[in-house]
Amino acid sequence: MNTTVIPETSAAIEVIATVEVIAPPTSSSPLVKVQILDPPTEKEEVEKKKKKSTIAKVMDRIIDIDFEQHIWDSLRSFFEVMNYIRSKAVKVQKDHQAEVNHHFEEKVEVEHLLEKKMAEVEDLQETVRDAK
Repeated sequence: MNTTVIPETSAAIEVIATVEVIAPPTSSSPLVKVQILDPPTEKEEVEKKKKKSTIAKVMDRIIDIDFEQHIWDSLRSFFEVMNYIRSKAVKVQKDHQAEVNHHFEEKVEVEHLLEKKMAEVEDLQETVRDAK
C-alpha cells in the first residue's frame, strides 16, 4: 500500500490516499492498476465547504463590484448627457436673448421713425390748414 504525504501549506490541497493493486500477469493481459479512494474525512469535508464558501463570497463581491461599477458608469453617462443638454440650453438661451435684443433695437428704431413721420404729417396738416 502506497500513501502520499503532502506537507501542509496555506493553499487548500486535497490529499487522497490511494491503494495500488496490481493484478497478476497473465499471458493475455497487461498489468492493470486499480485505485481505491478513501472517503473524505470530516475535516476534509469542512475544509472543502469553507473553500466553496470563500469562493462564493469572492464571486458575490465581484458581482457587487461589477454592479456598482455599472451604476457609476450609467451615472457618468447620464451626467455627460445632462451637461451636453445644459450647454445646448445655455447656447439657445443666449441666441434667444440676442434675437430679443435685436428686435428691441428694431422697435426703438421704428418708434423713432414713426415719431419723425408723425411730425412730418402734422407739419403737412398745418400747411394744408394754412393754405385753405
